[in-house]
Amino acid sequence: MLRHFNSLFWRRLWIAFAIFNFMGVQIMPPALALNITSITVQKVDNVPTPILTFATPTTATIAAGTSLTNRATSSVTVSNAGAISYALSNSTATGTTINATTGVVTAGATAGTVTVTATQAAVANVNNLATQSYTLTVTAVMTPASQTVNGVAGTALTATSTFVTTGLVGAV
Repeated sequence: MLRHFNSLFWRRLWIAFAIFNFMGVQIMPPALALNITSITVQKVDNVPTPILTFATPTTATIAAGTSLTNRATSSVTVSNAGAISYALSNSTATGTTINATTGVVTAGATAGTVTVTATQAAVANVNNLATQSYTLTVTAVMTPASQTVNGVAGTALTATSTFVTTGLVGAV
């Protein structure tokens, strides 16, 4: 019991020294003293800033007249996190559009490039604002004005087309 009393006594005495020291009253010899003259309190922002990641992260290519779904996912996955929306900018691919909710890009008829940006809205005490972008290249579709294969107009060449040759082939 005496040991416990001594331990408790020294803890209380140390707390008393700390309180007097905090108030600026120095009661210990300078060599052993801890003199607290100020305390700084900083607020730490515990709200995370999401990291948005596209399925195809930096660049993608599609043909004119086609569409692409390249949704962004967020590192903040709680149900009340900010919604992700999509927008286009810096477009040289005339007619290219995007669905602001789904992120589906539909390429116009003109080749070029466009910047696709996903933005996750900030929600107080849940997540900060976040953005991420990628470059989309729209390529032109080559369609010849007319074709003739084996005497039939409008037939397209395919991997299974047959060519008939007549005459001297491979003759010396």
